[in-house]
Amino acid sequence: MVLYGVKYHSAKLNLKPFYNTFYINLGDKLYWAWEEKEIKSLGWAIIKACRSKVFCRRHFSKIKLYIDKALRAAEVIRRLDLKKQTNQQLISYYDYLIEAAAPTHGFLDVDVDAIDVVSEEFLASVIKKATPHLSSMEFADLYTQLTVAQYNSYLNQEQISIRQLALKNNISKKDVVNLYRKYWWTSLGWENMKIRNLNYFFNLVRKYHKDKDNKQKLYLLLNRLHKIKQIRIGLLKKYRLSKTIKHWLWWLDNYAYFHDLRKEMQVRTVYSFHLLLREVSRRYRLSAADLEWLFFKDIKTLLNGGKLDKKEIHRRQRAVSVLISRSEFKILSGRAASIKAQKILQNNEALKKVLKGTPVTKGVVRGVARICSGSQEANKKMKSGNILICGMTLPDYVPAMKKAAGIVTNEGGLTSHAAIVARELNKVCIVGTRVATQVFKDGDRLEVDANKGIVRLLKRS
Repeated sequence: MVLYGVKYHSAKLNLKPFYNTFYINLGDKLYWAWEEKEIKSLGWAIIKACRSKVFCRRHFSKIKLYIDKALRAAEVIRRLDLKKQTNQQLISYYDYLIEAAAPTHGFLDVDVDAIDVVSEEFLASVIKKATPHLSSMEFADLYTQLTVAQYNSYLNQEQISIRQLALKNNISKKDVVNLYRKYWWTSLGWENMKIRNLNYFFNLVRKYHKDKDNKQKLYLLLNRLHKIKQIRIGLLKKYRLSKTIKHWLWWLDNYAYFHDLRKEMQVRTVYSFHLLLREVSRRYRLSAADLEWLFFKDIKTLLNGGKLDKKEIHRRQRAVSVLISRSEFKILSGRAASIKAQKILQNNEALKKVLKGTPVTKGVVRGVARICSGSQEANKKMKSGNILICGMTLPDYVPAMKKAAGIVTNEGGLTSHAAIVARELNKVCIVGTRVATQVFKDGDRLEVDANKGIVRLLKRS
């Protein structure tokens, strides 16, 4: 879906034409790469246009419009009784969901990532220019506090809603059903397709209702945003920062919100595609795990009476890659995909002992590294006090993030999921190191210095 969206919609919907993308699955490892020059060029183009508040408001309205369209389509599919649909109706629902969701992915998956790539460099330069008298340590402290987004992630919003309901003396079934309808999807990720059911929310509300500290915990959650706002107001006043900087902080807050909303759109549209795939699996008595390696056109062929190419599925399970450019949408599988991946993924970073990234919290921690390629691996491997090293985080990473002493990611910026959740959990965190999962190994002892944005190898495992 994302590949389709990039190929056929990104160039039309984004401020600058965007195409160049590389996707590779090597067994259970997934790599996704935007072309660096192109993604940075788009990021700077968005920043240039967003100097105008009028353009910003139009741009944010456009983002919301596309997200709402994709979410509506995903919800239509989720509410269907797919077993009652004919094969041709299933095909029409695939087409309906692609038509609604692919443009949104082609637009937003690129737009938000482009801002993640360039926002730290841009904001640091703007704030530095306004405070030339500060030492590097003073500036780092100011920058870290000033750029905390004034926004509660949907995970925090969910916790607030549950704890507020738990304070009621008489909790009705309708109350819990409304909670479920709003947050059923919050456990979903790229790997995890298990949703939270109504019983989950009933049990959690009961648990919080019995918690003697529930009121205090709710107060802390509610007060967090107020505290962030007061700190920013104080810093703006103390350093006499201009309306221009206030504008860019407002812009950053909005991108934090849309980063979170994009995540909801991503997991809910993927889940609806999963429901369609599961019905095809049931109907043809085929493994859903096999069908996941097919493209839309392959599924449609099957629903139209065609045969399944099992040999191609096995090749793709070993390796499959897609290379998108202005002129092509090239799919390789098996040995050909592995060879292409080796050429693109090879790097000379393995001997590095120090990595630089974007700090999103303050503090210094030391601990044992756990290199995780996905949420399932992270939730299984992470022990209290470990350093979580991963490509990026999603909602289903949160249990592992709670155990971590520090969090380090390859990808992401100030508005990324890892940055927002790390701040909410008060975890030392550095994002955007690019190659942390390749440089460090399981068992390495690391120092994560979020005051300086440095991850240092102390002892090799």
